[in-house]
Amino acid sequence: MATDDRQIFVTGTASAPAHWTVPGNGQIRPKTILASFDGSHAGSPYVPTIKITSDGGELVGIYPACQPIAAGGSAVTTWFLDGDDCCGQTSSGGGGGTITSVTSPLGTIAVTNSTGPNVNADLPATGVTAGTYGDSSHTSRVTVDAEGRLTSASSVLIAAPGTLTTLFDKTLLASAATIDTGANAIPAGYSGLMIYVIGRRDDAVFSGGFALQFNGDTGTNYDYGWTDQSNTVVTGIVTAAAAGTKVMEGPGANVGANRFGAATVSIPAYADTTAYKSCTSLGGFADGSTHGELVHSISLWRSTTAINQVTLTVGAGVNMIAGSRMTIYGLP
Repeated sequence: MATDDRQIFVTGTASAPAHWTVPGNGQIRPKTILASFDGSHAGSPYVPTIKITSDGGELVGIYPACQPIAAGGSAVTTWFLDGDDCCGQTSSGGGGGTITSVTSPLGTIAVTNSTGPNVNADLPATGVTAGTYGDSSHTSRVTVDAEGRLTSASSVLIAAPGTLTTLFDKTLLASAATIDTGANAIPAGYSGLMIYVIGRRDDAVFSGGFALQFNGDTGTNYDYGWTDQSNTVVTGIVTAAAAGTKVMEGPGANVGANRFGAATVSIPAYADTTAYKSCTSLGGFADGSTHGELVHSISLWRSTTAINQVTLTVGAGVNMIAGSRMTIYGLP
């Protein structure tokens, strides 16, 4: 057996699996083997592999590359005597193959071998936007697939325990008939809703009603009972089949300028799908010593649907003036 180092160069190409047999009665002790794989016709990912068989037909070892090659990609794979094993394959005769090049339009990941060249392997895109997620007031939320890759990433506001989360906040810059969150703008996941209302009507009255409607329901599907204190006179009223819940009696154009009404509305279990939705409110306005009104109400929306939209309205043909506002908070 020859003891000097010589290179054996095998020319030509063949379809995988390709074979090369030591010619004649020759004997060799391989120190390194290099194989070039043309994967341009591969219809699916594949793993380039070198397989060594003895002259007696016994399998010596199978040495796959460290990373699969994407469909259509090409690679050069090498085997080294006494090199590092690759991909968990072990043999006393030597180490595993190392990918030294990849042809692919996608991103790449470097693969290194302590006894061989540094290489690149195909890294398919996951669709996640590159960037930094999370900061002093946000935490990162990620989704990981079965192969350990990130498939989605976003930043989520960190809410202190017991704090309110602002879900909607709008102030009118010009007169409008409603303030509306829009469909599906109120997410589930909170114990209830807290709504703040500030408003003034544009019609020539001392006071008029402000009401809430849910999920775009403008039908007569609301009932409420309310206690009204107007100029020290207290009246109890029950109203059925109304077109909205009672929030407050707010000032109209006959009340002194710059006077707005205010109300606080509480809606527990707004996302429940078993019971009708109930809400309580307390609101009104003051107009010096001549006029003032305070309303305390309990309202019912006859629907088991989870609330995902809230509309503040003052009735047909009437607008709220600029400066009117609705803010909605999610309760922890």
